Amino acid sequence: MSPEFDWKEKINVLSEDSSLVSESDIALFADSNLPNRFFLQHLLQPELEPFCRKNYWRSFARILTCRGIEQIQDVKKDLIVWLQDINWPGSIEIFKFILQNFSQFQDEIKKSIIEAVETKDEQWFNTIWIMLYQKQKLSNVEISERIRYLEDIFESDNSKDIVSNLINVYFDSVK
Repeated sequence: MSPEFDWKEKINVLSEDSSLVSESDIALFADSNLPNRFFLQHLLQPELEPFCRKNYWRSFARILTCRGIEQIQDVKKDLIVWLQDINWPGSIEIFKFILQNFSQFQDEIKKSIIEAVETKDEQWFNTIWIMLYQKQKLSNVEISERIRYLEDIFESDNSKDIVSNLINVYFDSVK
C-alpha cells in the first residue's frame, strides 16, 4: 500500500456525481493505507457524511475488489451484507467478486444465509441463493424455479432447519 494521502481532498473524485470515476483514482484509494472498513461505513455507520450518500458506494465496491481477496479478509462478512439489497450501488460488483472468489467466501455465505432466515430478510436470502445457483451455472429458468421453491421454505415454521440442510447439501455438492 502506498503512503497516506489526503483522502478528504480526493474523496469527491469517487462520487458518481463527478465525471466518470477513473481506474487511476480507484487504484489510488485501493493502494492507500485507508482501512477496508473505511469503504464500508455506509453499511456500518450509515449516518456519516459523505458515506450515507449512495453516489460513493459503487466506487467503494470497486476499491475493495481492486484490493483483491487477500487484502480484504477482514471484511468478507461485510461484503455479503452489501447483498442485502441488490439495487444498492456497488452490489453487482460485490456479487461478481464473491462469485469469482467463491471458495474463499463459503463460511461467510453459509452464516449469512442462516442470518437472513433468522432476520426474515427474504431479499438477502434470495440474492445469496441466486448467486449460489449461478455458481452452478443453472439457467435463469432453473434459478427462478428454485427461488420459488425456496420462498415456500422461507415462510415455513421450521425454515432454519430446512435451510441448514439445504446449505449442507449444496456445499457438499460443490466440493
